[in-house]
Amino acid sequence: MCPALRIGVPRVPIVQTYAAAALIAIAYMSVATPIVDTASTREIPAPRPERSVTCDSPDAYRRDVDAAIRALQDRYVYLHDKHVDWERVMLVARREAATTRSKRDYVGVLEALLDNLYDSHATLKANTAHSPRLVPSGLDLWAEWRGATAVVTAVRPGFSADQAGIRPGMIVTMVNGVPIGQAAAARLGPAVRRPAPADALAWGLLSALAGRHDVPRRLRVRDASGYEDDVALDLAQHRRVDDAGPEPLVESRRIITAGTTSTISLMFGSIRLNALGDLASVPAFDSALAKLRDTRGLILDLRNTPGGGSTDVAEPILGRLRAMIPGMRESSVVAGLGTTRRRSSCSSADGPEAWARAWQSASMACIAPS
Repeated sequence: MCPALRIGVPRVPIVQTYAAAALIAIAYMSVATPIVDTASTREIPAPRPERSVTCDSPDAYRRDVDAAIRALQDRYVYLHDKHVDWERVMLVARREAATTRSKRDYVGVLEALLDNLYDSHATLKANTAHSPRLVPSGLDLWAEWRGATAVVTAVRPGFSADQAGIRPGMIVTMVNGVPIGQAAAARLGPAVRRPAPADALAWGLLSALAGRHDVPRRLRVRDASGYEDDVALDLAQHRRVDDAGPEPLVESRRIITAGTTSTISLMFGSIRLNALGDLASVPAFDSALAKLRDTRGLILDLRNTPGGGSTDVAEPILGRLRAMIPGMRESSVVAGLGTTRRRSSCSSADGPEAWARAWQSASMACIAPS
């Protein structure tokens, strides 16, 4: 029996606003193994393999790629929204699979296939030392395009970018000797139609800044004075994102916004979800909600959930949000990233404090990966 490689993708938008929480993992296995639909636990028998089929051959890799392509076509809910030439995706993936000679290279073929979706939630559930870091959990700095300029908007405290002196407001001009625009474009799959849409360019920028597990990063940055410097990241003395220890399933805290002449100080609750695939996250979420029951509103932080999850976890959590906390106005539920009723100057790089200030009249804001 051949081992399975799994891809996590958004399948059904249970609630469109919280698509980051409505993720499932789809298993892609060789033709020698049954394919399992993890959302319904319904086993779909695969065709009987020929006696000569092996798991580590170009023919087996090609069959697996075909199975992955078919499953994405059938199950990836946002495929038709992507600015991508799907015929070219299939052509390139099949051609690369036909020349693959190792499992390491085969993982790279599937990763390259998913790069065409420029979606932080479509990730391979296996990786190699050379795999790209996941976005956003593999990032220690966040940047956004301002025209053709890549501006650092947030830095993760205590990690390599912070230790190397990267600060919000700096401009990134190069990554490992490559102009930042070229580096970001190179992270997009070859089938993404040009000119690439803004969300694809944003994903490419973050992925370029995250880098690969086995390649130390060197950024050329320019500060407010115009001074440019090359900054080395991932040094031996740095704390790398790869070395981060296990995080709590759910984190919660209180945030008090400072009042102004026209507003009063308000208390908000912030809940950060780190493991949407772990059933223990549900009671942990309930416990966090109970502690924050007396707050004015709730900020739900989904930025650390790129690896997918389970409907067994997402549905109970979404049910709590639908019922809301007693005393909250259901009509005032809003989402972050400017995706619904009102726009905000905040972005997904901003912390809960910024969202609390921006959404003082709302009961709930959701911070999700771009």
